[in-house]
Amino acid sequence: MLIITRFILYASVIFDLYNVIYFCNINIFIFVICFCESNYLPLYNQ
Repeated sequence: MLIITRFILYASVIFDLYNVIYFCNINIFIFVICFCESNYLPLYNQ
């Protein structure tokens, strides 16, 4: 019983970490796109 609860605890922690990493990657990706567009748009407008 203790092993099962410990496994569930580990699984939930790993799942939370995976969600945080995945969410941060999406945010970084969006930030990079916005940053690049804000830098390159003035070049296109000239």
